[in-house]
Amino acid sequence: MGVIDHLLNETATLKRRAASVSDGMGGQTGGGVTTVGTLKVRVSLVSDDEQERADQERGVLLSNIYAKPGADVKRGDVLNVRDTDFEVEVVSEPSEPNTYLRAQCKLTQASPV
Repeated sequence: MGVIDHLLNETATLKRRAASVSDGMGGQTGGGVTTVGTLKVRVSLVSDDEQERADQERGVLLSNIYAKPGADVKRGDVLNVRDTDFEVEVVSEPSEPNTYLRAQCKLTQASPV
């Protein structure tokens, strides 16, 4: 068992955006989303202050999602946890190798109706 395995208490569906390619007429084609698989993760909690600020502003939150080291998570991927899509902005590992992988993700909240 790895160093953080016992902390990974959620299952995320990993989705990868396909690269867009030129359609030859000045536009782009493709760019669909493909489900790659699932992985065990931990989603960091958003503080009350962060939540309130996001509610008052654009409704965008940044959350850290942690996974096992070496997990195949890349910038632009989408991690779906509990029917919520988190778009991966930055992927990093700590200075201690093979400890964990951290994905800083953007969650855009829907506007209230």
